[in-house]
Amino acid sequence: MRLPLLLAAAVAPLFAPLQSPEEFAPQVAGGRARLERDDPAGALTVFLAILQRRPEHVPALQGASTSFLALGRFEEALALLERLARLRPQQPEVFHHRGYALYSLGRMSEAEADLRKSLQLRSDLAAASVVLGKLLRASRRAGEAVEVLRKGREASPSHAGILAELGDALAESGEDAGAEEALRESLRLDPAIADARFRLGIVFQRTGRGAEALAEWEKVVEQRPAHRGAWYQIARARSGDPGRSREAVERFRTLSALEEKREHLEKRLRGNPEGGALRLEVAEVLLALEEPRAALGHLLLVGNDPSFADRALGLCGRAYLETSSFDEAARAFEGARSLAPDRPEHRLGLARAHRGAGRADAARAEVEGVLAGDPGNAEAAALLGELRRAPPAATGKGGR
Repeated sequence: MRLPLLLAAAVAPLFAPLQSPEEFAPQVAGGRARLERDDPAGALTVFLAILQRRPEHVPALQGASTSFLALGRFEEALALLERLARLRPQQPEVFHHRGYALYSLGRMSEAEADLRKSLQLRSDLAAASVVLGKLLRASRRAGEAVEVLRKGREASPSHAGILAELGDALAESGEDAGAEEALRESLRLDPAIADARFRLGIVFQRTGRGAEALAEWEKVVEQRPAHRGAWYQIARARSGDPGRSREAVERFRTLSALEEKREHLEKRLRGNPEGGALRLEVAEVLLALEEPRAALGHLLLVGNDPSFADRALGLCGRAYLETSSFDEAARAFEGARSLAPDRPEHRLGLARAHRGAGRADAARAEVEGVLAGDPGNAEAAALLGELRRAPPAATGKGGR
Protein backbone atom coordinates (compact mmCIF):
# COMPACT_ATOMS: atom_id res chain seq x y z
CA MET A 1 0.00 0.00 0.00
CA ARG A 2 1.64 3.24 -1.13
CA LEU A 3 0.69 6.87 -0.73
CA PRO A 4 0.83 9.30 -3.65
CA LEU A 5 3.71 11.70 -4.06
CA LEU A 6 1.74 14.44 -2.34
CA LEU A 7 1.74 12.51 0.90
CA ALA A 8 5.31 11.42 0.56
CA ALA A 9 6.23 15.09 0.44
CA ALA A 10 4.01 15.83 3.41
CA VAL A 11 5.96 13.54 5.70
CA ALA A 12 9.39 14.70 4.58
CA PRO A 13 9.75 17.78 6.86
CA LEU A 14 11.42 17.29 10.21
CA PHE A 15 9.53 17.14 13.44
CA ALA A 16 8.98 20.24 15.53
CA PRO A 17 12.31 21.37 16.99
CA LEU A 18 13.35 19.70 20.21
CA GLN A 19 16.18 20.45 22.60
CA SER A 20 19.27 18.74 21.21
CA PRO A 21 22.64 18.30 22.87
CA GLU A 22 25.47 20.32 21.42
CA GLU A 23 27.31 17.10 20.64
CA PHE A 24 26.76 16.24 16.97
CA ALA A 25 24.98 19.58 16.36
CA PRO A 26 26.89 20.24 13.11
CA GLN A 27 26.12 16.73 11.83
CA VAL A 28 22.43 17.09 12.71
CA ALA A 29 22.30 20.44 10.93
CA GLY A 30 23.91 18.87 7.88
CA GLY A 31 21.44 15.99 7.88
CA ARG A 32 18.51 18.35 8.18
CA ALA A 33 19.85 20.44 5.32
CA ARG A 34 19.95 17.32 3.15
CA LEU A 35 16.34 16.56 4.03
CA GLU A 36 15.33 20.10 3.15
CA ARG A 37 17.08 19.62 -0.21
CA ASP A 38 14.96 16.49 -0.72
CA ASP A 39 17.91 14.11 -0.28
CA PRO A 40 16.67 11.58 2.31
CA ALA A 41 19.25 8.99 1.27
CA GLY A 42 22.12 11.37 1.99
CA ALA A 43 20.47 12.53 5.21
CA LEU A 44 20.05 8.97 6.39
CA THR A 45 23.77 8.24 6.21
CA VAL A 46 24.43 11.25 8.44
CA PHE A 47 21.84 10.37 11.08
CA LEU A 48 22.71 6.67 11.20
CA ALA A 49 26.36 7.55 11.81
CA ILE A 50 25.29 9.53 14.88
CA LEU A 51 23.04 6.71 16.12
CA GLN A 52 25.91 4.23 15.92
CA ARG A 53 27.60 6.27 18.64
CA ARG A 54 24.52 7.54 20.52
CA PRO A 55 21.52 5.18 20.03
CA GLU A 56 19.17 7.43 22.02
CA HIS A 57 20.11 10.71 20.36
CA VAL A 58 16.67 12.22 19.80
CA PRO A 59 17.41 14.60 16.86
CA ALA A 60 19.21 11.77 15.04
CA LEU A 61 16.30 9.41 15.71
CA GLN A 62 13.96 12.04 14.32
CA GLY A 63 16.04 12.60 11.23
CA ALA A 64 16.70 8.93 10.52
CA SER A 65 13.05 7.93 10.93
CA THR A 66 11.93 10.80 8.68
CA SER A 67 14.51 9.74 6.09
CA PHE A 68 13.35 6.13 6.20
CA LEU A 69 9.74 7.24 5.73
CA ALA A 70 10.61 9.37 2.72
CA LEU A 71 12.48 6.40 1.24
CA GLY A 72 9.55 4.05 1.78
CA ARG A 73 11.46 1.94 4.32
CA PHE A 74 8.57 1.65 6.76
CA GLU A 75 9.77 -1.26 8.90
CA GLU A 76 13.06 0.51 9.64
CA ALA A 77 11.25 3.78 10.33
CA LEU A 78 8.86 2.05 12.71
CA ALA A 79 11.70 0.57 14.76
CA LEU A 80 13.17 4.03 15.32
CA LEU A 81 9.77 5.59 15.99
CA GLU A 82 9.11 3.04 18.74
CA ARG A 83 12.27 4.27 20.45
CA LEU A 84 11.22 7.89 19.94
CA ALA A 85 7.79 7.21 21.43
CA ARG A 86 9.44 6.03 24.63
CA LEU A 87 11.66 9.10 24.74
CA ARG A 88 9.00 11.66 23.70
CA PRO A 89 5.62 10.16 24.73
CA GLN A 90 3.69 13.42 24.20
CA GLN A 91 5.22 14.56 20.92
CA PRO A 92 2.40 14.70 18.33
CA GLU A 93 4.72 14.26 15.34
CA VAL A 94 5.95 10.95 16.76
CA PHE A 95 2.39 9.59 16.72
CA HIS A 96 1.76 11.04 13.26
CA HIS A 97 4.87 9.47 11.73
CA ARG A 98 4.35 6.17 13.52
CA GLY A 99 0.74 6.17 12.32
CA TYR A 100 1.91 6.81 8.76
CA ALA A 101 4.39 3.93 8.96
CA LEU A 102 1.77 1.58 10.42
CA TYR A 103 -0.76 2.57 7.76
CA SER A 104 1.79 1.96 5.03
CA LEU A 105 2.41 -1.50 6.50
CA GLY A 106 -1.33 -2.27 6.54
CA ARG A 107 -1.70 -2.22 10.33
CA MET A 108 -4.84 -0.13 10.19
CA SER A 109 -6.23 -0.20 13.73
CA GLU A 110 -2.86 0.67 15.30
CA ALA A 111 -2.33 3.40 12.71
CA GLU A 112 -5.74 4.93 13.36
CA ALA A 113 -5.09 5.08 17.12
CA ASP A 114 -1.76 6.84 16.59
CA LEU A 115 -3.12 9.31 14.05
CA ARG A 116 -6.06 10.25 16.23
CA LYS A 117 -3.69 10.68 19.18
CA SER A 118 -1.47 13.00 17.13
CA LEU A 119 -4.48 15.17 16.25
CA GLN A 120 -5.62 15.25 19.87
CA LEU A 121 -2.22 16.61 20.82
CA ARG A 122 -2.06 19.04 17.89
CA SER A 123 -5.22 19.70 15.87
CA ASP A 124 -3.43 21.65 13.11
CA LEU A 125 -1.13 18.77 12.16
CA ALA A 126 -2.34 18.77 8.56
CA ALA A 127 -0.37 15.77 7.30
CA ALA A 128 -1.87 13.61 10.06
CA SER A 129 -5.36 14.60 8.92
CA VAL A 130 -4.44 13.61 5.35
CA VAL A 131 -3.18 10.16 6.37
CA LEU A 132 -6.15 9.54 8.66
CA GLY A 133 -8.50 10.54 5.85
CA LYS A 134 -6.83 8.04 3.53
CA LEU A 135 -7.01 5.33 6.16
CA LEU A 136 -10.72 5.88 6.74
CA ARG A 137 -11.45 5.85 3.01
CA ALA A 138 -9.43 2.65 2.61
CA SER A 139 -11.58 1.18 5.41
CA ARG A 140 -14.77 2.15 3.51
CA ARG A 141 -15.61 4.88 6.03
CA ALA A 142 -15.77 7.84 3.66
CA GLY A 143 -18.29 9.67 5.84
CA GLU A 144 -15.92 9.60 8.81
CA ALA A 145 -13.11 10.70 6.51
CA VAL A 146 -15.15 13.74 5.47
CA GLU A 147 -15.70 14.67 9.12
CA VAL A 148 -12.00 14.35 9.98
CA LEU A 149 -10.90 16.31 6.92
CA ARG A 150 -13.38 19.12 7.47
CA LYS A 151 -11.95 19.55 10.95
CA GLY A 152 -8.48 19.50 9.44
CA ARG A 153 -9.52 22.15 6.95
CA GLU A 154 -10.76 24.37 9.78
CA ALA A 155 -7.36 24.08 11.46
CA SER A 156 -5.37 24.43 8.20
CA PRO A 157 -7.64 26.18 5.66
CA SER A 158 -4.95 26.64 3.00
CA HIS A 159 -3.46 23.15 3.04
CA ALA A 160 -3.72 21.75 -0.50
CA GLY A 161 -3.29 18.14 0.65
CA ILE A 162 -6.24 18.28 3.02
CA LEU A 163 -8.43 19.81 0.33
CA ALA A 164 -7.39 17.13 -2.17
CA GLU A 165 -8.17 14.35 0.28
CA LEU A 166 -11.45 16.01 1.25
CA GLY A 167 -12.40 16.11 -2.42
CA ASP A 168 -11.71 12.38 -2.69
CA ALA A 169 -13.78 11.61 0.41
CA LEU A 170 -16.70 13.78 -0.76
CA ALA A 171 -16.63 12.14 -4.19
CA GLU A 172 -16.75 8.70 -2.59
CA SER A 173 -19.69 9.89 -0.49
CA GLY A 174 -21.56 10.96 -3.63
CA GLU A 175 -21.24 14.70 -2.92
CA ASP A 176 -19.95 15.69 -6.35
CA ALA A 177 -20.53 19.42 -6.02
CA GLY A 178 -18.59 19.63 -2.77
CA ALA A 179 -15.90 17.35 -4.18
CA GLU A 180 -15.44 19.55 -7.24
CA GLU A 181 -15.15 22.68 -5.10
CA ALA A 182 -12.53 21.10 -2.81
CA LEU A 183 -10.51 19.63 -5.67
CA ARG A 184 -10.49 22.87 -7.64
CA GLU A 185 -9.30 24.77 -4.57
CA SER A 186 -6.61 22.16 -3.94
CA LEU A 187 -5.31 22.54 -7.49
CA ARG A 188 -5.44 26.33 -7.23
CA LEU A 189 -3.12 26.08 -4.23
CA ASP A 190 -0.90 23.38 -5.74
CA PRO A 191 -1.40 22.55 -9.44
CA ALA A 192 1.10 19.67 -9.14
CA ILE A 193 -1.22 17.37 -7.16
CA ALA A 194 -1.86 14.88 -9.94
CA ASP A 195 -4.20 12.68 -7.88
CA ALA A 196 -6.49 15.63 -7.19
CA ARG A 197 -6.61 16.33 -10.93
CA PHE A 198 -7.36 12.66 -11.63
CA ARG A 199 -10.25 12.64 -9.16
CA LEU A 200 -11.58 15.90 -10.61
CA GLY A 201 -11.71 14.15 -13.97
CA ILE A 202 -13.76 11.34 -12.39
CA VAL A 203 -16.19 13.92 -10.99
CA PHE A 204 -16.49 15.58 -14.40
CA GLN A 205 -17.15 12.23 -16.05
CA ARG A 206 -19.80 11.33 -13.51
CA THR A 207 -21.59 14.63 -14.03
CA GLY A 208 -21.70 14.34 -17.81
CA ARG A 209 -18.69 16.51 -18.74
CA GLY A 210 -16.64 13.98 -20.68
CA ALA A 211 -14.49 16.46 -22.61
CA GLU A 212 -13.47 18.23 -19.39
CA ALA A 213 -12.72 14.88 -17.76
CA LEU A 214 -10.46 13.82 -20.63
CA ALA A 215 -8.62 17.15 -20.51
CA GLU A 216 -7.85 16.63 -16.82
CA TRP A 217 -6.61 13.07 -17.31
CA GLU A 218 -4.34 14.15 -20.14
CA LYS A 219 -2.87 16.79 -17.85
CA VAL A 220 -2.33 14.06 -15.24
CA VAL A 221 -0.18 11.93 -17.57
CA GLU A 222 1.80 15.01 -18.55
CA GLN A 223 2.63 15.49 -14.87
CA ARG A 224 2.97 11.81 -14.01
CA PRO A 225 3.46 9.59 -17.05
CA ALA A 226 3.28 6.48 -14.84
CA HIS A 227 -0.23 7.25 -13.52
CA ARG A 228 -1.93 3.98 -14.40
CA GLY A 229 -5.47 5.07 -13.51
CA ALA A 230 -5.31 8.09 -15.81
CA TRP A 231 -4.15 5.96 -18.76
CA TYR A 232 -7.04 3.58 -18.15
CA GLN A 233 -9.56 6.40 -18.17
CA ILE A 234 -7.99 7.97 -21.27
CA ALA A 235 -8.27 4.64 -23.10
CA ARG A 236 -11.98 4.49 -22.30
CA ALA A 237 -12.62 8.14 -23.11
CA ARG A 238 -10.77 7.84 -26.45
CA SER A 239 -12.77 4.81 -27.60
CA GLY A 240 -13.89 6.73 -30.69
CA ASP A 241 -10.26 7.31 -31.71
CA PRO A 242 -8.82 3.78 -32.08
CA GLY A 243 -5.20 4.86 -32.56
CA ARG A 244 -4.98 7.03 -29.46
CA SER A 245 -7.09 4.65 -27.42
CA ARG A 246 -4.76 1.77 -28.35
CA GLU A 247 -1.75 3.82 -27.28
CA ALA A 248 -3.35 4.48 -23.88
CA VAL A 249 -4.29 0.81 -23.47
CA GLU A 250 -0.70 -0.25 -24.16
CA ARG A 251 0.62 2.24 -21.65
CA PHE A 252 -1.87 1.01 -19.06
CA ARG A 253 -0.87 -2.61 -19.70
CA THR A 254 2.82 -1.79 -19.43
CA LEU A 255 2.33 -0.06 -16.08
CA SER A 256 0.11 -2.91 -14.84
CA ALA A 257 2.84 -5.40 -15.74
CA LEU A 258 5.40 -3.31 -13.86
CA GLU A 259 3.14 -3.21 -10.79
CA GLU A 260 2.75 -6.98 -10.92
CA LYS A 261 6.49 -7.41 -11.29
CA ARG A 262 7.11 -5.18 -8.30
CA GLU A 263 4.72 -7.18 -6.13
CA HIS A 264 6.37 -10.42 -7.24
CA LEU A 265 9.90 -9.15 -6.59
CA GLU A 266 9.02 -7.66 -3.22
CA LYS A 267 7.44 -10.96 -2.18
CA ARG A 268 10.66 -12.75 -3.14
CA LEU A 269 12.68 -10.11 -1.31
CA ARG A 270 10.77 -10.71 1.92
CA GLY A 271 12.05 -14.28 1.78
CA ASN A 272 15.58 -13.19 0.88
CA PRO A 273 16.22 -9.73 2.40
CA GLU A 274 19.97 -9.98 1.78
CA GLY A 275 19.54 -10.46 -1.97
CA GLY A 276 21.46 -7.55 -3.45
CA ALA A 277 20.79 -8.46 -7.08
CA LEU A 278 17.10 -8.81 -6.26
CA ARG A 279 17.04 -5.33 -4.75
CA LEU A 280 18.54 -3.96 -7.94
CA GLU A 281 15.67 -5.49 -9.92
CA VAL A 282 13.17 -3.89 -7.53
CA ALA A 283 14.93 -0.53 -7.87
CA GLU A 284 14.79 -0.70 -11.67
CA VAL A 285 11.05 -1.38 -11.56
CA LEU A 286 10.50 1.47 -9.10
CA LEU A 287 12.40 3.87 -11.35
CA ALA A 288 10.19 2.81 -14.28
CA LEU A 289 7.18 3.57 -12.06
CA GLU A 290 8.62 7.00 -11.21
CA GLU A 291 9.29 6.23 -7.56
CA PRO A 292 12.94 7.29 -7.24
CA ARG A 293 12.95 7.70 -3.45
CA ALA A 294 11.59 4.20 -2.95
CA ALA A 295 14.27 2.98 -5.37
CA LEU A 296 16.95 4.68 -3.29
CA GLY A 297 15.50 3.03 -0.20
CA HIS A 298 16.37 -0.34 -1.74
CA LEU A 299 19.68 0.73 -3.23
CA LEU A 300 20.93 1.81 0.20
CA LEU A 301 20.65 -1.82 1.30
CA VAL A 302 22.53 -3.31 -1.64
CA GLY A 303 25.84 -4.82 -0.54
CA ASN A 304 29.29 -4.23 -2.00
CA ASP A 305 29.30 -7.16 -4.41
CA PRO A 306 31.75 -6.10 -7.14
CA SER A 307 29.80 -8.06 -9.75
CA PHE A 308 27.05 -5.44 -9.78
CA ALA A 309 28.63 -2.39 -8.11
CA ASP A 310 28.62 -0.26 -11.27
CA ARG A 311 24.98 -1.16 -11.95
CA ALA A 312 24.01 -0.19 -8.40
CA LEU A 313 25.82 3.15 -8.67
CA GLY A 314 24.23 3.79 -12.06
CA LEU A 315 20.77 3.20 -10.63
CA CYS A 316 21.57 5.52 -7.72
CA GLY A 317 22.58 8.16 -10.25
CA ARG A 318 19.30 7.76 -12.12
CA ALA A 319 17.30 8.02 -8.90
CA TYR A 320 19.16 11.16 -7.84
CA LEU A 321 18.61 12.69 -11.28
CA GLU A 322 14.87 12.13 -10.94
CA THR A 323 14.86 13.96 -7.60
CA SER A 324 17.00 16.81 -9.04
CA SER A 325 19.85 15.98 -6.64
CA PHE A 326 22.42 16.71 -9.32
CA ASP A 327 25.65 16.67 -7.35
CA GLU A 328 24.70 13.36 -5.69
CA ALA A 329 23.84 11.99 -9.13
CA ALA A 330 27.20 13.13 -10.49
CA ARG A 331 29.08 11.37 -7.68
CA ALA A 332 27.16 8.15 -8.29
CA PHE A 333 27.74 8.21 -12.05
CA GLU A 334 31.42 9.05 -11.57
CA GLY A 335 31.75 5.96 -9.38
CA ALA A 336 29.91 3.84 -11.95
CA ARG A 337 32.07 5.20 -14.78
CA SER A 338 35.28 4.42 -12.90
CA LEU A 339 34.16 0.80 -12.47
CA ALA A 340 32.83 0.36 -16.02
CA PRO A 341 34.37 3.02 -18.30
CA ASP A 342 33.11 1.24 -21.44
CA ARG A 343 29.44 1.69 -20.59
CA PRO A 344 28.18 4.89 -22.27
CA GLU A 345 25.05 5.13 -20.10
CA HIS A 346 27.20 6.07 -17.10
CA ARG A 347 28.91 8.91 -18.98
CA LEU A 348 25.59 10.14 -20.40
CA GLY A 349 24.05 10.04 -16.92
CA LEU A 350 27.02 12.03 -15.64
CA ALA A 351 26.52 14.53 -18.46
CA ARG A 352 22.88 15.01 -17.44
CA ALA A 353 23.92 15.48 -13.82
CA HIS A 354 26.48 18.12 -14.81
CA ARG A 355 23.90 19.84 -16.99
CA GLY A 356 21.39 19.90 -14.13
CA ALA A 357 24.01 21.41 -11.82
CA GLY A 358 24.83 24.10 -14.38
CA ARG A 359 28.19 22.64 -15.47
CA ALA A 360 27.60 22.80 -19.22
CA ASP A 361 31.26 22.42 -20.24
CA ALA A 362 31.69 19.28 -18.14
CA ALA A 363 28.46 17.90 -19.57
CA ARG A 364 29.60 18.47 -23.16
CA ALA A 365 32.95 16.83 -22.42
CA GLU A 366 31.24 13.65 -21.26
CA VAL A 367 28.93 13.51 -24.27
CA GLU A 368 31.75 14.20 -26.71
CA GLY A 369 33.75 11.43 -25.04
CA VAL A 370 30.93 8.99 -25.74
CA LEU A 371 30.67 10.12 -29.37
CA ALA A 372 34.43 9.79 -29.86
CA GLY A 373 34.14 6.08 -29.12
CA ASP A 374 30.73 5.58 -30.73
CA PRO A 375 29.94 8.23 -33.37
CA GLY A 376 26.56 6.65 -34.09
CA ASN A 377 25.23 6.87 -30.55
CA ALA A 378 21.85 8.55 -31.14
CA GLU A 379 21.21 9.31 -27.46
CA ALA A 380 24.56 11.08 -27.13
CA ALA A 381 24.01 13.03 -30.34
CA ALA A 382 20.58 14.18 -29.17
CA LEU A 383 21.94 15.23 -25.77
CA LEU A 384 24.79 17.14 -27.38
CA GLY A 385 22.27 18.98 -29.53
CA GLU A 386 20.30 19.94 -26.44
CA LEU A 387 23.44 21.22 -24.74
CA ARG A 388 24.43 23.31 -27.75
CA ARG A 389 20.98 24.86 -28.01
CA ALA A 390 20.68 25.71 -24.32
CA PRO A 391 21.82 29.21 -23.32
CA PRO A 392 24.50 29.23 -20.58
CA ALA A 393 22.11 30.49 -17.91
CA ALA A 394 19.56 27.76 -18.64
CA THR A 395 21.71 24.67 -18.31
CA GLY A 396 20.37 23.56 -14.96
CA LYS A 397 19.02 24.29 -11.52
CA GLY A 398 22.36 24.48 -9.79
CA GLY A 399 24.25 22.03 -7.65
CA ARG A 400 23.20 20.72 -4.31
